[in-house]
Amino acid sequence: MHPSALFAPWGVNDINELLSPQPLRLEMGLTRSTDGLLTVAIRTDLHGCKGRMLDWWFTFFETTQHIRWWHPHDHVEHRGWDHHWKKGERFVGASIEAVEWLAELPPVAARLKFHGAEEVFAPQSLHEARETQALSAAICARIGFGDEVALDEQGAPLDGEMLHLALMSSENRAAHALGRTYPGGMDEFVKQMNVKAKLLGMTATRFVEPTGLSSGNQSSARDLAALVNVAHAEPLLRSFSTSPGAEVEVGKRTLQFNNTNRLVKNENWAIGLQKTGYISEAGRCLVMQTEVAGRKLIMVFLDSVGKYSRLGDAQRVREWVESSNHHM
Repeated sequence: MHPSALFAPWGVNDINELLSPQPLRLEMGLTRSTDGLLTVAIRTDLHGCKGRMLDWWFTFFETTQHIRWWHPHDHVEHRGWDHHWKKGERFVGASIEAVEWLAELPPVAARLKFHGAEEVFAPQSLHEARETQALSAAICARIGFGDEVALDEQGAPLDGEMLHLALMSSENRAAHALGRTYPGGMDEFVKQMNVKAKLLGMTATRFVEPTGLSSGNQSSARDLAALVNVAHAEPLLRSFSTSPGAEVEVGKRTLQFNNTNRLVKNENWAIGLQKTGYISEAGRCLVMQTEVAGRKLIMVFLDSVGKYSRLGDAQRVREWVESSNHHM
């Protein structure tokens, strides 16, 4: 299957645009091109879900009950994988038959054959998306509907395409877009990040990209504290980082973004600036400027264990400072 065979609208001019960290023109909804091709787009924020989880899921499900876990209404019936599917090992190259709801249409039989992402996207675009961690998984298939599905010589349906793309979360995509659109491009943007770090005396810090998703980015607790101290002097950064949430207009849609640090909603905390972060190599991290017992503090927590442990660590430090203050 040649990539050009899949250059359908998808709300984009080129299927490779789906790998872009920028919000798409069609992330949620329906559109029909002038030649009658229908495009259905659904965006789902799967907090905490990694790309490898999607890959695992397609080597796991094999019953109607399983696919109803994915969607209890739209996935009506699982009719089985062919012999190319091997539980726990592979789904690429395999075909599946099922029954699906399509919006308001009655349930209809469907056949899908799964392909590797390398068969769908241009090699360079796919490589860049994976290198920058804009893409962590791509589930690609040819799909056909009805009891009699037209197939090509390799057994792939000819009707259409189905893609599940696990893209980085929106704030990371926005950071990537800032770098990519900076005068001089991403390389110049990262260069200026490192220049700024050096000017701030962040001697243990090295940036390789702007999203924070690469383990090539290196820093220390001391350097991060210095960065928080400087950032706190910027009113806009204070406001943005401590806002409980925001609504952003993207095309004709409104996207809701929520702060990942629930302490900003706690009236017992006076937080001036904060930022959470996570990659598997660094663990769960938190930097925060706050005031406790009349003392202005910068807290830096690195590699906390557990989803909420960094917030618990912050609370424990707060209690220790308050207790120490009482005994002074």
